[in-house]
This record gives sequence, structure tokens and C-alpha cells, in this order.
Amino acid sequence: SARKSVLHSLNQLAGRLDRALKSLGATEHAEGELLRITDGLMDAVAESPDVALASIYLNQIAGPYAVRHCIEAAIICCVIAPTIGNARSTVAAALTMNAGMVRLSDASDYVLSDEERNAVRRHPAESAELLRRAGVLDQDWLAFVLMHHQTAEEVPAGARLIGMADRYCAMVSARNYR
Repeated sequence: SARKSVLHSLNQLAGRLDRALKSLGATEHAEGELLRITDGLMDAVAESPDVALASIYLNQIAGPYAVRHCIEAAIICCVIAPTIGNARSTVAAALTMNAGMVRLSDASDYVLSDEERNAVRRHPAESAELLRRAGVLDQDWLAFVLMHHQTAEEVPAGARLIGMADRYCAMVSARNYR
């Protein structure tokens, strides 16, 4: 049987992540599927880090921005997190850092509405709470999601890495409301 390409695997994982994030409020047992997606992403990146990193630039039309952005940031975390430790929690947190924003429209105008700006401001806390209610027990994962926009030195390395990957991917990504 033919092996799937890394790009194909990443796109499939993005579809699964989209479904998992949209159903977070409906189930208390989301952690298993989110960890399977995390492991799949880590495997795909390990198979070909160059292809995975290139997909950040070359695959910008694949799926809704909110989900694609999490996949892109998680790819960067997959490459760097093994050097700081706690890679699985860091990658899982990167994949779910914007869970509280998934329901926002992807077709935003160039200017965010007040409601969208408030959702962006609140999303770390809302995302962590959604994950907690969905059955995520990993305290590092939850803390990394909650703190990924904070910059203080006492912020854990995983959260700082996610924040850096988040900002970097936002800068290089095509989106309507730049």
C-alpha cells in the first residue's frame, strides 16, 4: 500500500482538528481524539520536518484560518519543543490554543468587529475552560493554552514557545483581516 504524503496527513489532521474543536462543547471526552491528532501531527513532522515547515507557506488555502493557524503553530512547536521538554503537552496546547475562537466567522472583513476583538482578547481563558470541560486533565496543556499570549519570565517555556509560534505564523499567513 502506498504511504500518505506528509502534506496529505497534515491536511487530514486539520480536518479532524476542525471537527474536534467544533464539538468541544458537546462532549466531555475530547482529550483522547485531541491527543491522537497531536500524535499524528508529531509523527508527520518527524517524518519530514522540511515538508511540514514548508506547508506553513505553501498550504495557506487548506481549511479555515483558525484551525490552519493552530496546525501551523503546532508544526513549529513540534520542531522546537523537544529541546525544551514536555513536547506532547506543548503541541497539544498549540493545536487547541484558539479553541475559544473556532466559532468566529472565517470570512471577517478587514476590520474586526467589537465582538470579534473581545473574543480575541478572551480566547486564552475561554479555550482553557472549554478544554477543561471537555475532559482535558493535563495541567501543563491547560496552562500553556491559558498563558500563550503572556510574556513574563515566569510563563512556562511551552507557553512562550506557543506564543512565539503563534505570532510568527500570524505574520507569514495570508488572511483577510491583516
